[in-house]
Amino acid sequence: MHVEVVRNPSELAALGEAWNDLAARATPASPALTLEWFLAWWEAFADGAELYVLSVRDGGRVLALAPLMLATRREWGFRWRVASLATNAHSPQAGLLLGERAGECLDEILRHFAGNVVPWDLLRLDHLVKGPELDRIVDRLRTLGLSHLVEVRRTAPALDISGGWEEFLGGRGRSFRDSIKRKVKKASKAGATVSVHAGRVDADPLVERAFAVASRSWSGRHGTAINSTRDLATFYRGLAARMARKGWLSLAFFERDGRDLAFELNLDYAGARHALKMAFDEAHGELSPGQVLRFHVLKDAFERGLGGFYFLGDREEHKDHWASRWDDHCRLTVYSHRFLPGARHLVRGPLWERARRIPYLRRLKRLLMG
Repeated sequence: MHVEVVRNPSELAALGEAWNDLAARATPASPALTLEWFLAWWEAFADGAELYVLSVRDGGRVLALAPLMLATRREWGFRWRVASLATNAHSPQAGLLLGERAGECLDEILRHFAGNVVPWDLLRLDHLVKGPELDRIVDRLRTLGLSHLVEVRRTAPALDISGGWEEFLGGRGRSFRDSIKRKVKKASKAGATVSVHAGRVDADPLVERAFAVASRSWSGRHGTAINSTRDLATFYRGLAARMARKGWLSLAFFERDGRDLAFELNLDYAGARHALKMAFDEAHGELSPGQVLRFHVLKDAFERGLGGFYFLGDREEHKDHWASRWDDHCRLTVYSHRFLPGARHLVRGPLWERARRIPYLRRLKRLLMG
């Protein structure tokens, strides 16, 4: 067993079959772990970072992958050499891809950094789902004596689908159920319809329709829409095209009088639907286009026999009404043995934890945060 480093993006295609096979074994499986996602992300957001994908092999077989990048970041007034998963705010999930002999493969990856094969200060793994895989990494770090810190960054709602749609809907709170039914009925009476385009569809015209809605939405006004910047537009165009070729794209539209008033971009992967982005035309807010569209997208997931729905982002009331569980997503930071990273871990970890227990500081925090 040995580790090989891939630094040239043109070499990634050769890993495609092995990469996606490992991604499908992840718990939970996510399209954000696939090679198609990685390529779309790298094309849009790499921004001068160096590719640093670790491939753990036994002979010619790829047993594990660490889809990493290297970059210099200025934080805490210093410049740090950071090795990290290729992620940003648009990444719903990430992780190391570990298949068979996972423990041995993980040791090889971590020893690569413990042995300082590449200069690094911080190893940052964002968007890890809290669970057995994260626990395994933490256990190995303790064994190797590498300082580390785990922080919960957000709590993402999810829905485990079982039974039929009407049965599920009947189990929602009465006031919410009655409210959403009224909104669906009102939209229908106004002539609104919902269409879902899923599978190996022609992605380009669908994405342009979504861009048009996004430009008229709240996110469009605040510069956070899927086409607000060239990088975002590049990412979502590239992602949609790649996912459609695999049959994983799902784009839904709320329409009235031939005009799109809302869209929801999802990916159907490994038997579940993964929400990525949604937006609606604020000029037609009286029809509740976003909520009505979500109703139909969830109903469609039930009718297609999907086993789950993963909501984008953190907990919010409009998601919690539908969810059946909530998954913690974490940042794992590993610190090298050099002085400055060690000092940073001491301040950010043990000292901070002790300070948080001081009653005066807890009261001061509550006062400052209201």
